[in-house]
Amino acid sequence: MKEESKVGKKYCTKGWNWGNFVLDEKALSFNVENKPCFGIPFNSIANAGFSKDEVTIELHQDEGAKEPTKNDVVCELRFYIPNTAHKGDTEEDRKDTVDAPEKPQAELFFHEVMKKVNVDPLAGDAIVSFQDLPLITPRGKYSLDMYQQFLKFHGRTHNFKVLYKNISRVFALPKPDGQHIGFVIGLTTPIKQGQTFYPFIVLQFRKDASRRVRPNFSTEQIKEQFAEKLEGEIGGPLHDVLSRVFSAMVGIKIIVPTGFKSTKDAPAVFCSVKALDGHLYPLEKSLLFVNKPVVYIRLADIQFVEFARVGQSAAQTNRSFDLNVVVKQGETFQFVGVDRNEYGALVQYVQSKKIPIRNTEAPPTVNAIIDKQLVRFCVNM
Repeated sequence: MKEESKVGKKYCTKGWNWGNFVLDEKALSFNVENKPCFGIPFNSIANAGFSKDEVTIELHQDEGAKEPTKNDVVCELRFYIPNTAHKGDTEEDRKDTVDAPEKPQAELFFHEVMKKVNVDPLAGDAIVSFQDLPLITPRGKYSLDMYQQFLKFHGRTHNFKVLYKNISRVFALPKPDGQHIGFVIGLTTPIKQGQTFYPFIVLQFRKDASRRVRPNFSTEQIKEQFAEKLEGEIGGPLHDVLSRVFSAMVGIKIIVPTGFKSTKDAPAVFCSVKALDGHLYPLEKSLLFVNKPVVYIRLADIQFVEFARVGQSAAQTNRSFDLNVVVKQGETFQFVGVDRNEYGALVQYVQSKKIPIRNTEAPPTVNAIIDKQLVRFCVNM
């Protein structure tokens, strides 16, 4: 193929998939034989990550479009960068870094790209920042910067940006152990790391963890932008500070458990989903299972529920039962290993929400269980 020119600039059209990168002020350019092959504007990069010899770049999608496009769009690019160590460009740099750990070129390239991506003249400085937040999904410690229209999580190997309009719901969930608070952020468009999509971001803090933040705004700007919802300095328990900041900046209500109480006076019951342990929260308008995988079911979408392994025969051998939730779309969610003592509380909750119950077996009565125990005692005598 011949070289073609576009807007007075010559592009290489040989079709090679190897070449060199050039980072200018506005874009990353992939060059072949010193001629540009393609470019990626920095403002189109949504996320990036790196491994030992690979850098992944994710691109923004048109989340504001009323209808999904029928055309193919580029969502992600992966670049292989040979895993050669780098300690400096000059002899003086190399002398200063003799004892420094060697860094792969992929990591250096990743950090250079992120420096350019994070320089957004329209975004300005972060209004509020939180350091060293423990995330469970995706796992790791991240810092959080919150801007006027979006937030950014920064980790060691991954960073991701979330537009406020992409946040559908936020939960603050006291854990049954009484020691931790879960903070769950629901997304309309999942974030992606590698081949894994995350429709929920899950954070967890100790209940006694405290934090104090000062918004990077003047008092007048705070009053003008947030109308008394945000203060000049916010301090207290970390989960409370984060809830107040999210409520003011994202403009979303923080959902907390109300009404349901287990036999242990907790807002959730212990169970498992696909052999993964967690807690099921019966909320005002939904069921929520955390931590991994996060399962969110709107009560309005439930067709009926089933209580399995609750019959009289099962009562003598099993200390737990299963809760099957069938939604109107036909999918079934199974919560396994719920403590048998929680049966009454869950039945009362389901009935209060007027959700149909279809038991696979008739539940045992207290007298029936006592009679069975007396018969067994007499036989053993």
